[in-house]
Amino acid sequence: MDRKNFLKNLGLAGVTAIAAPVLIRCENEITRENTNCNLTNYDLEGPFPTKSPSILERVNIIGDRIGVPFEIHLTVKNKNTECSNLQGAFVDIWHCDKDGYYSEYGGGELQPVDYTHLHFLRGRQVTNTNGEVKFTSIFPGWYTIGDITRATHLHIHIYNSKGNSLLVTQLAFPDDPNSAVVKVNQSPGYKGMNGYRYNSEDDFFYDGVSTQLLNISGNINEGYVGAITLIVSA
Repeated sequence: MDRKNFLKNLGLAGVTAIAAPVLIRCENEITRENTNCNLTNYDLEGPFPTKSPSILERVNIIGDRIGVPFEIHLTVKNKNTECSNLQGAFVDIWHCDKDGYYSEYGGGELQPVDYTHLHFLRGRQVTNTNGEVKFTSIFPGWYTIGDITRATHLHIHIYNSKGNSLLVTQLAFPDDPNSAVVKVNQSPGYKGMNGYRYNSEDDFFYDGVSTQLLNISGNINEGYVGAITLIVSA
């Protein structure tokens, strides 16, 4: 599938990527706070959303996948109540494995490897009184579909307690030369950085990643933690 048709199918026809500044942070920072209470940017759900998230409520989403350990810490706040913590929200997450493949899909043009009957690297949790959820996973890789290459990312869909959608977004990873993305992709079992498309070049991050950029802490030997505060209008 060529670039034009792929973007058209996902509702991005006519969008031109613009350079977004790469935000560099030390790997030992613990949280990334949205101190201005700016709403987290919407982003496309993508072609591989979870089909039945209600049956995947769990902390550990690894399944049978192998990779560098990765903990995901998300805090959800409500802009309409002066950015107080949002309790009782459903948070769905999904991402690719180290080889760039998604569960629940495959056997076709978008993904030739067939994982339609597996549910790895997908999960749902409900935010606690602090607006928090945590997932245990592996560090995702990256992939190319046709001539579209994606930067490493996570998919997030947040619903209120009644099941109404509050936010669909994609979370980006810092990708400067000393970043976890570079270190992980240069480690055994991952595909390296040859051909990688950085955040500033990724068509899906055409409006920048200022409200979607994870803070990454940890190291290649013990694993990493990705943390971010997400602001929704509830």
